[in-house]
Amino acid sequence: MEVSIVVPAYNEQENLPKLIKNLASLKNSLKDFEIVIVNDNSSDKTGFLADSYSRKYDNVRVVHRSKGTNGMGAALKEGTKIAKGKYIVWVMADNSDDLNAIPKFVSKLKNNFDMVFGSRYIKGGSKGDLGAFKAILSSGYSFAAGLIFGFKVHDITNAFRAFKKEIFNNIKLESN
Repeated sequence: MEVSIVVPAYNEQENLPKLIKNLASLKNSLKDFEIVIVNDNSSDKTGFLADSYSRKYDNVRVVHRSKGTNGMGAALKEGTKIAKGKYIVWVMADNSDDLNAIPKFVSKLKNNFDMVFGSRYIKGGSKGDLGAFKAILSSGYSFAAGLIFGFKVHDITNAFRAFKKEIFNNIKLESN
């Protein structure tokens, strides 16, 4: 498996149909990929819909989380652990990410980048429902990471990113 697209989903029954349709359309540019939907203890029909997509598409797998720590970080970690791909892409279920960037992300990873970040702050980027206070914090974190660690990242707090699974496997995440 080359690429695993990990999607944390909490009460996303309204967004999941469009997202899966758009991800499935990537088959022309991504030849060998899976979609891992992590249903994070949803109280709506997200889990039911995810299961129906896993029956319809053989490259869709579902993880149902109902115990332990819930939340986006925990869901992303669990989905990434079970992902089979050499490259991992995190995509939000709310359709806020530009899925056409995924093949570009993978191309960068194949060309010796360890991680690629999507950015809400570049031309064509979307801040979605990001409020002013969160945008200031996000910009501040990105600036600090650049100074401290030498990262060339415009938006380090954006979850839309891709990375080599070997990087994930070689670190110990202590927080969600």
